[in-house]
Amino acid sequence: MREVPFGNDGNYSRQSMINRINSELANNLGNLVQRTLSMVHKNCAGVLSCMDVHTDEDQMLLQSAYALVDEVRSHLTKNQQFSQALQAIFQVSSRANEYIDSQAPWTLKKEGNIERMGHVLYVLCETIRILGLSLQAFIPQSAEKILNQLMIKPGERTTAYATKDHTLKTGITLLPPQPIFPRFMDNIAPMTSS
Repeated sequence: MREVPFGNDGNYSRQSMINRINSELANNLGNLVQRTLSMVHKNCAGVLSCMDVHTDEDQMLLQSAYALVDEVRSHLTKNQQFSQALQAIFQVSSRANEYIDSQAPWTLKKEGNIERMGHVLYVLCETIRILGLSLQAFIPQSAEKILNQLMIKPGERTTAYATKDHTLKTGITLLPPQPIFPRFMDNIAPMTSS
């Protein structure tokens, strides 16, 4: 669905599938989830905390996340644009990866700015929550694993909860993270002509 626009001809190959799995699932989203939740577990004893005031960078990331459900819904209801809906989801994931690199929570910890570090990790977890909710229609089992790691209750896993009115609770303790999207290694030897 991500590789070929619905209803159009497309080029499908095993290698393009492997590239898509590794680039978007493992490297982009999987790396974001693993890095963020590992830092929460290691540096915050698994406990989420949030400051009262968001910086401009925090607000930009959260606004793009909260706008995601409506954007995905629009793509799906207009000509079943699955590839564009998924593209929108992975754009938010890419923004979150840029945010974690620019905010550098590991540096904030070294500088002793523990409160800001915890807040940055909270903003990332909230963004990951929205990504998990948005991905349920496409990869339900993997989305469930993301939401499980964030301790999202089963009754709060509909897109109705993907708003700033239903944010992650502070003070909750997350379980140690488990990898969700391992890199795909193609172990099939190429065929040779005789």
